[in-house]
Amino acid sequence: MKPRIMHLLVMMAIPAVTSYCQGTFQNLDFELANIPPGQVPGPVSDAAAIPGWIAYLGTQPSAVFYDLPSAGAAQVTLLDAPASIEGSFSVLLQGGLGNSPGSPGGVAPTEASIRQTGLVPVGAQSIFLKAQAGFIPLSVS
Repeated sequence: MKPRIMHLLVMMAIPAVTSYCQGTFQNLDFELANIPPGQVPGPVSDAAAIPGWIAYLGTQPSAVFYDLPSAGAAQVTLLDAPASIEGSFSVLLQGGLGNSPGSPGGVAPTEASIRQTGLVPVGAQSIFLKAQAGFIPLSVS
């Protein structure tokens, strides 16, 4: 088996969004979310929101927001039904402005991503993805 990286680009705002495959590769959808009943919209851990995945803003790990999309900043958001694309949960990846100490004004375009690293079986030849793209075309490679 040889390691491979899977990129997922889903965009609703500014820059590109990426997803990589983490640990032993598993076919992970977002139905394993462990959100307690009555959870109010806001930040939650990525371990609870997207088990098996790690959320990033740029190169830094990030919390996931539950049912609270961003109004302009880069963010990873777990959406539940009826806002999900399919099933009980979907993940919204929003590129936007983020902290960047080396940039003028301290902000720069930032990507949002979720990553899972692992070994893809030698015989694997396809990836299944159900997504909705906003203003920027969807690209999967």
